[in-house]
Amino acid sequence: MIYGCQVPGSLAETWRCGDHSETDAPVCGSVGDIRRHGMPKKIVYAWALDAPEKELPEGVGLRVGGDTDIQYLVLQLHYKQKSTDNQLDHSGVILKVTDKS
Repeated sequence: MIYGCQVPGSLAETWRCGDHSETDAPVCGSVGDIRRHGMPKKIVYAWALDAPEKELPEGVGLRVGGDTDIQYLVLQLHYKQKSTDNQLDHSGVILKVTDKS
């Protein structure tokens, strides 16, 4: 899933997010921010196993940054099982970025 956030749950390149343990960080915002102000996350895109590719039509996009509520995009991955050392992960997303508004 790709979430749009005002503030990411962590500034680390990767982190455990969700409610899996007390050490997990939220997807968006800090735990303290969420308790005090609420830190909404917006689902920008979601997909599941064997879902077809999704490409937006020409001229269609999503505004991020500037005066929008979305300042960061956070990619969240869910795995059915842990991979072994000899398994490669081929999951991913391609984002096309432009400065057009």
